[in-house]
Amino acid sequence: MAAERLEAAAGMQAKGDEAAALAALGGVADFSTFLGEMFTIGGLVSASETSTTIAERYLGALTLPEGVGESAQALAAAAADARPDLAPIASAMTALADPSLASARAEYSSELDSLLSASEFGGAAAQRHRELCERLGLSTALAERLSLDAYYGWLVDLAETGERSRLEACEEVRSCLSIGTAAVGELYANTAVDDLVLSACCDALLEDEAPLREADAQWLYYLDGRLGARPGVASAIVSAASSA
Repeated sequence: MAAERLEAAAGMQAKGDEAAALAALGGVADFSTFLGEMFTIGGLVSASETSTTIAERYLGALTLPEGVGESAQALAAAAADARPDLAPIASAMTALADPSLASARAEYSSELDSLLSASEFGGAAAQRHRELCERLGLSTALAERLSLDAYYGWLVDLAETGERSRLEACEEVRSCLSIGTAAVGELYANTAVDDLVLSACCDALLEDEAPLREADAQWLYYLDGRLGARPGVASAIVSAASSA
């Protein structure tokens, strides 16, 4: 919803209707701040966070359709001049399209690939990741979005290779990269990569023996837990495989 509203506001900016674009952006910011307040009241976030910083984190680094980024950047620049109160949220929302962050995004993504290839996700790796974010000056939202993209690619690759020990480390990967539960849930809902991984693993197990053995079914449930997969995904796969 936020991405659609930002796209609409960017469209107004592109047509030269800056006042309407800023008003639309203000509506997004007000709504996101309201959500931040609700998260705080509900105890869903740290009490030290403000509603504004929460909004920037959850609505930051939005993915926009091709061709919208330039007008969204123009809108962010307009907000900085005409509505300074909107500048932080506008900057956070358009971080993926900000050309001034292109080098930092590229370096961060490259370092993520190296980290994932090394398969070391303990405390030292997590500390290096935090230091990298600080050195590059990445916002929490942008770092999480890029980390989520890297995590998705990592899962897709392992779904093809079926390396069980590496897949079992998926929970450690998310912790190391500071990927939140809500972001993971959104990723799975949008891409069904949790289904892809579990189905690929199940298919590989069935090549050895069909129908699915009890021990293999239990391992799939274990992997389901490590993935934090959506409810019912593993059950449906195991049920179908057990009667194959």
